[in-house]
Amino acid sequence: MTGTFGAPEISSLADLLAAAYQIVAVAVERYRMLAAQMETHNNPELVAMFHDLARAEAIHRDQIRRLAGDIDLVSHPR
Repeated sequence: MTGTFGAPEISSLADLLAAAYQIVAVAVERYRMLAAQMETHNNPELVAMFHDLARAEAIHRDQIRRLAGDIDLVSHPR
C-alpha cells in the first residue's frame, strides 16, 4: 500500500527496511547507469564519482539487508 504521493506506507520495521532497501538498490543502479553514460561522454572524473557513489550506496544496501535478517526485502509488499 502506498501513502501520500506514492510514498510507501510505513507501519512496521519490515515496511521501513523494505522501503529503504528499494530506494538504495535503485540508487545503486542509477549511479552505475550514470557512470556508463559519462564513459560514453569521455568524462573520467564523473565516471569515478558515480562509481564511488554506487559503491557507497551498495554498502548501505548491504547493511540494510543484514539488519533485516530473515525479512524478504525484495518481495515485501509495498
